[in-house]
Amino acid sequence: GNKDRGVRFVGKGDRGGRSLWAGRAPAILTEPYFGSNKVECEAADACKAALAKAIYDGARA
Repeated sequence: GNKDRGVRFVGKGDRGGRSLWAGRAPAILTEPYFGSNKVECEAADACKAALAKAIYDGARA
């Protein structure tokens, strides 16, 4: 039930961009939920296996 905020491409000067551009390719930065949001944390805890698989599958693609 969490909102899908989609995929965003990050440039060198964008927040989090340095960690992506300074390292060796390929690289991804994920933020599947907001840790400060109790409801989203509970949803992630309840579905952690599915969340881990989705991150793994996305990184493999």
